[in-house]
Amino acid sequence: MAHQDVVPVNNETLSSWKFPPFSGHYDPETDFVWGRGSNDCKNLLIAEFEAIEQLLIDGFKPNRTIVMSLGFDEEASGTLGAASLASFLHERYGDDGIYSIIDEGEGIMEVDKDVFVATPINAEKGYVDFEVSILGHGGHSSVPPDHTTIGIASELITEFEANPFDYEFEFDNPIYGLLTCAAEHSKSLSKDVKKTILGAPFCPRRKDKLVEYISNQSHLRSLIRTTQAVDIINGGVKANALPETTRFLINHRINLHSSVAEVFERNIEYAKKIAEKYGYGLSKNGDDYIIPETDLGHIDITLLRELEPAPLSPSSGPVWDILAGTIQDVFENGVLQNNEEFYVTTGLFSGNTDTKYYWNLSKNIYRFVGSIIDIDLLKTLHSVNEHVDVPGHLSAIAFVYEYIVNVNEYA
Repeated sequence: MAHQDVVPVNNETLSSWKFPPFSGHYDPETDFVWGRGSNDCKNLLIAEFEAIEQLLIDGFKPNRTIVMSLGFDEEASGTLGAASLASFLHERYGDDGIYSIIDEGEGIMEVDKDVFVATPINAEKGYVDFEVSILGHGGHSSVPPDHTTIGIASELITEFEANPFDYEFEFDNPIYGLLTCAAEHSKSLSKDVKKTILGAPFCPRRKDKLVEYISNQSHLRSLIRTTQAVDIINGGVKANALPETTRFLINHRINLHSSVAEVFERNIEYAKKIAEKYGYGLSKNGDDYIIPETDLGHIDITLLRELEPAPLSPSSGPVWDILAGTIQDVFENGVLQNNEEFYVTTGLFSGNTDTKYYWNLSKNIYRFVGSIIDIDLLKTLHSVNEHVDVPGHLSAIAFVYEYIVNVNEYA
């Protein structure tokens, strides 16, 4: 799998691009390909085509069907592309009818000097958007109420942000595989942190200490709790008119062991607190009243878009062994040839890929791009001067090629 679409380029940034954003320019001096989508994920898309083309040239004859399912609207949630493709494939192959699925995801990171870790993603957090509306009454701003709908919305937002979700960590969270790998092989982690990580399954106190450690790592903490972000707000039209309605959107990425319903109930709880404090009614989804509407108005929370956390794909067993073994061979025996240490473990996505439509097609869904990730390159994804390195692209071709051969031979 991969997706063909890209995010737009802001016209105001065109002058900041080193090369035109849709030129696909190859720079031989840096060995980079520049352009929008080069790192998300046209490198994988083209690698899949190149690998299969080379297999055909080499006379490869598969024992099982190989499907290339390439969406065209992943950046807009995949509702027309991946959703339709997955539906068609399900009609043809049925529940769990596909051996394994590979889509865009993480790659390989150098976590210590000469220590590389591959993290094929075997789970994704859930997703939900809520529109929160404070519906009141208009009037002239010279005779305002104590609190306008904007004021009520502001306090409710403050209530949400003052009460973030608790950290909740279980050992089936894929990041524990990464942490364990780091504890066993890192040269820079302190002995105390290593003992905390490795001892956490056997000691509640160390588990608490591990949660505290993860919560203090800015790049990891969002992976062990449900997040919240107020992203859009709208209210009022002019200075001398009271805002009749104020609306804001709050986005959540749902922790692995939580659910849309749990997040909804939590948001209702805080909205109820504010509604009761200021004498407002409260409803959910427009017409289900929890507190009857009052003379002042009411607060409504409506669920807009939802996705439960993805099922965990196996991190052991024959399917995993072929995937991990392929990655190990391509990189340890091919790409890296200077006695570097190389390990394969699991990873977790806080975002969502087109694979969300394929859950019923396979229990073995992994998100992996097959290349070493450079942090500086990663910063350009969805941004100005997006580019990808050609050696990384070549390793992705090698991974796809060898994975197909190995599945054909050993699965």
